[in-house]
Amino acid sequence: MEKYICNESNGLWYELKGAHDLLVLPEYQRFGIGKQLVKMMKEKYKEYWRIVLVAYNEEIGFYEACGFKKADDASFMFITSLWT
Repeated sequence: MEKYICNESNGLWYELKGAHDLLVLPEYQRFGIGKQLVKMMKEKYKEYWRIVLVAYNEEIGFYEACGFKKADDASFMFITSLWT
């Protein structure tokens, strides 16, 4: 689990904790394993003010089915040396 300290534009500081790459091998997909992993993460962090997820466009439907909503007024931006 990684921790980050962030500052919002309103001056509030908060701590982010995160898990990276909840993955299910293709041969085990469509058995509810991914939904169960997301459910467990949501339960673990249910007391947090906000749970934020970065998803590739082709995965948005899955995460919407898990209760996440795509922001209309925000986009994630980042700098990375990783290639996908």
